[in-house]
Amino acid sequence: MLAIFAAALSLLACFPATTLDAWLSVETALASLKIKSNIGTTGGPVDSAAVLASPSTADPDYFYQWIRDSAITYKVIIAQEPAGYNSLVQSWIAEMTKLQHVDNPSGGFDTGGLGEPKHSSTLLPPTFQGDWGRPQADGPALRATAMIQYCQKYLKTDGSSKTYISDTIWPIVKADLHYVATYWKSQSFDLWEEVKGTHFFTMMVQRRALIEGIQFAKDNNDNSSASIFTTIAAEMEDSLYSFWSSSKGYIIATQNSSRSGLDCGTLLGSVHGNGRTGYGLFQPSDEKVLVTLQAFVDSFKHLYNINANANGIACGRYPEDVYDGISKSRGNPWYLCTTIVAESLYTANFEFTKAKSVNVTAANVKFFQQFFDKAEPGRSYSSDSQEFKHIVDGISNYADTFLDVVRQFSARNGSLSEEFDRNTGEPRGARDLTWSYAALISAKMARDGMVLP
Repeated sequence: MLAIFAAALSLLACFPATTLDAWLSVETALASLKIKSNIGTTGGPVDSAAVLASPSTADPDYFYQWIRDSAITYKVIIAQEPAGYNSLVQSWIAEMTKLQHVDNPSGGFDTGGLGEPKHSSTLLPPTFQGDWGRPQADGPALRATAMIQYCQKYLKTDGSSKTYISDTIWPIVKADLHYVATYWKSQSFDLWEEVKGTHFFTMMVQRRALIEGIQFAKDNNDNSSASIFTTIAAEMEDSLYSFWSSSKGYIIATQNSSRSGLDCGTLLGSVHGNGRTGYGLFQPSDEKVLVTLQAFVDSFKHLYNINANANGIACGRYPEDVYDGISKSRGNPWYLCTTIVAESLYTANFEFTKAKSVNVTAANVKFFQQFFDKAEPGRSYSSDSQEFKHIVDGISNYADTFLDVVRQFSARNGSLSEEFDRNTGEPRGARDLTWSYAALISAKMARDGMVLP
């Protein structure tokens, strides 16, 4: 039945939708199916709970499970599914229990092994043994966040799950959070697996994991861990402010990098480091995030030829990128980097609406003047004003243009690869990239006012 439904959706996707709304309705349903077809326990290509980054096995070979990609994918799955027990999620939790204790090139369970980014799809052989950008310290934090998210949703409907949470999930989360607390000052590779250093995305998701871990530790009668997480989270907050560059006028992605510092990872860090709750630092509505977003988008306007005729701006990982999916000759726009711009803007609107006002400052006035040319620094526009409506409607329409780029350059059958060609718009890189699908669903949820928890 699942295969028949998938075939029907693929057929529908072959016919261009007349509106963005119509396309999103079909495409996000297809994306959900594509995600689950890349997970072993749902009849996919491997017999495990592994989330394959892509079914591609050559040029490039992405037939592996990345801790980061898996956690981000399961955050979407958990948000989509009804509250309560979920066998797919719990199969993943069982696999992560095993995976944490597998020795790998980054170390063992207590010696840094949780920072190993990439594992085989079946755990046999246990991990990828070749040269790679390791360690990557964002995976444990994101995994902890996803599991806490599941527990919060599960406990609302099933009080009897407390034993499962304390005996099975808490040990995994505790290990991940203590890894973060131990290694957060150590240099690691960025989410693109290219640069070793100190990264905004990594520290943002680490801080969120620790903040959520404080209460989770207390719920599991571990006040000692809660105290450690509280101290480290505060230290991280102080360190994160240093990513703002007053000379450049935006948040830089990596400390002491030779690049411009503009990077898709910054927007990903803002979104995944806050979620619906928001933790008061570099949220999508923050003036520094808004001006960083605009500087990031502007850097691609004339970089990719397809942007001359596109309905919006296609965005890549960072303007200096040369990776094209196989070789290192030129960079291309990525689906997930284009959708994260939209998601960040929708989430900013969610936060403005929640706050019942938009505050215009000297730093963000030019951003807001794109939507309301009379916006003035020092003014606060309340949610019952026409000015507020002009701004949030303008931001929403602007965000739609980024999703429309994805619509315009998705494959005819609706599949989303890793990238699309900077000149022709044709899909490039790994086919059916799981993260591309998860990013689209997450952006659509934000567009509907359902920001990820």
